[in-house]
Amino acid sequence: MLQSSLHCKVPNGAIDITSLFINLNASTDAPHFVMEFIQAVFFTIDCGQGGESVLEEIVHGHLASVVKGLLQIWLGTCAGDTSEVDEGEREIMVKRDRTVRSKSIEVDLTANLPRMFGPDVSGRVIAEIRKAFGV
Repeated sequence: MLQSSLHCKVPNGAIDITSLFINLNASTDAPHFVMEFIQAVFFTIDCGQGGESVLEEIVHGHLASVVKGLLQIWLGTCAGDTSEVDEGEREIMVKRDRTVRSKSIEVDLTANLPRMFGPDVSGRVIAEIRKAFGV
């Protein structure tokens, strides 16, 4: 399981991204669970009386229960009811997953982190992520 959160100020506002990625090992055919919430705030929304707390209540109250429900469905339907795969299929799944992780790092992180954190910090972060995921 990998959970990440990115919160940073940019010239036009702020970026707030939270990601959750769960996968079981390659011995089963369970699909991966991926959920990402992206908020690129470039304007202000007038929430009326209560302001920001109204929006926080919506996110934490309503959205959190939906996310928990989706995770329960995945746990009960996908992760809990899996079939073992044979060696050939397992190798294909491992190769597929390595490609997906590699492309995600290349496209998402390598392209965006240097602009937000500079080349030194982003390079160290990306290197550690590559090491952790074996890509």
